[in-house]
Parts: sequence; structure tokens; C-alpha cells
Amino acid sequence: MISKLRAGQTLWWVTRSNFHQTINRNYEVVVEKMGRTWAYLSNGERIDRNLIADGGQYSSPGRCYFNKEHYLSEMARQIKWDELYDLVRQRHVVPHHLSTDEILKMIKDISS
Repeated sequence: MISKLRAGQTLWWVTRSNFHQTINRNYEVVVEKMGRTWAYLSNGERIDRNLIADGGQYSSPGRCYFNKEHYLSEMARQIKWDELYDLVRQRHVVPHHLSTDEILKMIKDISS
């Protein structure tokens, strides 16, 4: 992903939420400089090829998305995935309408 980044590009920064932080701070940042491994941002952070900020020896302080809409889309996708996970986890018996082949296809799709 870092190859898609360029100096001057605007990204959407999302501060990592954790136990001690109750307010999630999200805002625009600008890529100030590109290196071989890191992209350096206007907020003083640097991100890797996966847009994850370097936390040094600690957890990452946040990550970037290409824009706010990309972030919101990914969050909506994650919420729906969590809902599906909860529904499947609560079922102890296979739904009658699902065949073995359909279940195998879902397993293959998810694991690829």
C-alpha cells in the first residue's frame, strides 16, 4: 500500500482506542515525506505499508485510511462481520436450509 502513497497526499488518521482513552480522535493528516519503509505524517507519526502507525516498543498509536469514507466503510463492514460472527456462534445446530456444500463454500471463501 505504501507505493500508493505520495508526499502531499491527505489521509484520514484514526487514533487507537484503548482502555484509558474514551474519546476517539480522528482527523486529516498529510504525508510529508516518503521513505523506503515509512511514510512520515504531519502529526509527527510514521506509518508502514499497511497504514499502521509505528508504536516503537509499545502498541501502535493509530492508523490511517485513504479518506474518511474509506474508514467509515471499513467500520460498517467490521460491524456487520461481528453481527454475523455472533449469530453463527450462538447457533449450536446447523440451519436446515444450509447444505454441506454451501458450508464448505463459505469456509473456503472465508479462509482465502
